Amino acid sequence: MRALDLGSVDNGVENRIRTEGTPQPFDITADRKGDPIQLTGTFYNQFAGFEGSFKGNLHNHVLPRRWGGDVENARTHYAERGYDFFGAMDHDEVVHVPDLPDLITIPGMELSLNAGHLLTFGLDDFTFPTADDPEEEDLKRIRSIHDRGGLAVLAHPNKTAYTWEQLQQFCDAGLIGLEVVNSGVTGKTADTGKFDQGWKLLLQAGRYLVGLGNDDAHGPHTDLSEWGGVPQVAWTGVFADALTQTEIINAIKYGRTYVSQGPRIDSIEFVPEAAQLRVECSEAVACHFRGIDSYGGDTTTPDEGLQASTFSLDLAERGYRIRDYVSVIVEDAKGRRAWTTPIPVDITEKAR
Repeated sequence: MRALDLGSVDNGVENRIRTEGTPQPFDITADRKGDPIQLTGTFYNQFAGFEGSFKGNLHNHVLPRRWGGDVENARTHYAERGYDFFGAMDHDEVVHVPDLPDLITIPGMELSLNAGHLLTFGLDDFTFPTADDPEEEDLKRIRSIHDRGGLAVLAHPNKTAYTWEQLQQFCDAGLIGLEVVNSGVTGKTADTGKFDQGWKLLLQAGRYLVGLGNDDAHGPHTDLSEWGGVPQVAWTGVFADALTQTEIINAIKYGRTYVSQGPRIDSIEFVPEAAQLRVECSEAVACHFRGIDSYGGDTTTPDEGLQASTFSLDLAERGYRIRDYVSVIVEDAKGRRAWTTPIPVDITEKAR
């Protein structure tokens, strides 16, 4: 693949977390496999200080022909199922749907690219540049969204024809996130279309991206007998100050999201007196704390056969395994998972 140099830009997410968030420092005595060490560092926990999260689906095709002749059927469908927000769009078309009192609508578009699709939000003008070269056009469109302050999210990465090099070029052009789970690809099992490992590999390659989970619903289908996403197989949780369109967009810009196949994450806080990163969630059988390499982090579980709603990463015992980032992954009894956008962390280790 030839290089197309439009100049590299940062999507700004990690920088916003580090510079505008609330740092949570620590300096503790810890253990590395029997050897005493001193761990000093800072969590830049973008989830800290929020009381709960909002649930939504940002990828819905809501043209009337898809929802029994009335777009209001789409918003009612999600409002009745406890959703707080949903994205209204169609292929290369913006769909404006009024809010309900307890359901915020986020207008957007699923933009057709050369070999995939791009979800776009936060723009007043959904027009995009063109180019004779398809690969150049894709990059220019992502850059245009970034430069105008919008959100460019790669839809269903497992369903595209892009190379690893092209995915990295998208990131360097200003891509802010990707769909880690899309039920239009995964179906009821939500397994075959997961892109969690690709998300991790991009992080290891220096590309920090926000994670989203969506239905990709093309109608109120409850099984796979009709083409389209299956409602409630995948959704996005956001930590925000209020349920407004602006706050939902800002939550994505600041990486305050998690991708869920079912589990709910209610809070993630660093507890200094216990030297623990503590997670409150729906009933689960395990919580995985993952760094950027295969050995980073830890897995905590309740006693065999039991479930819990509180899990902790103990830095005194497992802090030596953390570097650069921590992702929280909650797993329920059905094997469904919820993944947070990574939490940046600076940490240094010294022998005692």
